[in-house]
Amino acid sequence: MKHTFIIFACLGLMMSLTACGNDDPEIPRDRDVTMTIEALVHTLNADGEASISVGDKNEFVFHPKTLTADMKLSVGNQTFNIQQLPVKAVEYTYHYTFNSPTTSNADITNLSGIFDIADPLAVMQCDMGDKHLCITIPDIFFEKNTVNFGYSDNSTSRDGNSYWIFSVDKTGKKADVIINNVEIAKDIMIKDGTRTRTGRYFSAIIGNGANVTPTATGITISAETLSTKASYGNGQEVADAYKTEDYPINNLNINVNLTTGTYQASMVIRHILARDESKNPTEWDDIIVTASGIIFKQSGLNL
Repeated sequence: MKHTFIIFACLGLMMSLTACGNDDPEIPRDRDVTMTIEALVHTLNADGEASISVGDKNEFVFHPKTLTADMKLSVGNQTFNIQQLPVKAVEYTYHYTFNSPTTSNADITNLSGIFDIADPLAVMQCDMGDKHLCITIPDIFFEKNTVNFGYSDNSTSRDGNSYWIFSVDKTGKKADVIINNVEIAKDIMIKDGTRTRTGRYFSAIIGNGANVTPTATGITISAETLSTKASYGNGQEVADAYKTEDYPINNLNINVNLTTGTYQASMVIRHILARDESKNPTEWDDIIVTASGIIFKQSGLNL
């Protein structure tokens, strides 16, 4: 149920990120908006040691008439109240960016980022004394992605329409990898004993429980083998040999850079073509995948 919710939440999120005009949800712009947003916090201290925590709640009050925001940032056992932070509207969206060297709370400096009052969500970073913080939501999403596929016959393809989410759990040590709306253009299909390469659209490919390690700029997500479940889209009919939902991911390595709001990924997606009576794979085709993306097309971060 959690994964289904995340997928639908992501689709709703991406519609709000890219919509404009009459496609926008009807959010009042003439009165204050109050939001409470769960956070993933990445902390880098002066000694270069990095850590992450998940679950703190941050509170925002947006004042549209004055284009300011009040924030209550929670970091561990500390709470920082920031008043009357100037924000700037991003045209045709419900996004508001901010970039302030100083704030009303002297403990927080160089506060920059973006929030969305339609979802709601916030992505930002700041300095807290000698520490640098990157703050996002636990379901770290990437809106604009480029995915390259390399096939066993040396052909290639590219997909630019997918949405990626890295959902970090409460421990901060594991993450689910969720790839939404992706086309593998030259996958192998076996029908009546004949192999053909054909485009296949997936509404989601979901892998659970990859390892998370903090880095100086964000996190790495890795796994030698990650089992997945794939959901097909467009109501396409498929042959029996193609109905497997299992596209395990091997050699997964994702570098999420929270300071720039970007990621780089590499992996091998293995399409299981046949199994024995015990359901063990007997035949497969490996697809080499590289991908990259950014959190927002327009960001308030100091990129």
